[in-house]
Amino acid sequence: LMAGTDQSADETVLLVIELKKRDRPHLLVSNVAANTFSNDIPLNPSLFGPANGAHLAQYTAANQAVLALSPDAGTVHGAAPLIALVDLSTGAMSQFSGFNNGFFHSGFVNGLAVDPITGIAATTTELNSQVEFYDLNAQSGIAAVQLPCTTNTDQIHSGSNIAVDPVNSLFPFTEYLHCDG
Repeated sequence: LMAGTDQSADETVLLVIELKKRDRPHLLVSNVAANTFSNDIPLNPSLFGPANGAHLAQYTAANQAVLALSPDAGTVHGAAPLIALVDLSTGAMSQFSGFNNGFFHSGFVNGLAVDPITGIAATTTELNSQVEFYDLNAQSGIAAVQLPCTTNTDQIHSGSNIAVDPVNSLFPFTEYLHCDG
């Protein structure tokens, strides 16, 4: 179970997987405080199932769920991460490929955060120790940034959890970092 993290939104999106029913993933849209439920959006289990490590965020201004995942289970020299946008009213989906930099490519998406107002998203990836930024409105990449004191093959120093501070337009993240000198 994952939940959208925009605490200012009335409705929250949840990513759930029915484990006893062949790992079928769904997005559930709910106003938890009011105890109401507005939508159940089934997702493709071969793409959004547990093996691909989907991460969930919420782009509230556009009424969209944002999912970032590794379509080939994060294999070395594998496919680029996939960013999917799901309309929370209709279930309509669009998607685009993320950055896939580095000698081993990006590997698994380790974290995802979305500014709920501007639609700027940030991901951290496993194999290349980078943070990637995306414009969800344009459905395109902005920049991939190498983490300090790393190279694009420093898997052990990859960023993991990432969050958003929409007031200050910051994306803080956690990383195991050791700089020599």
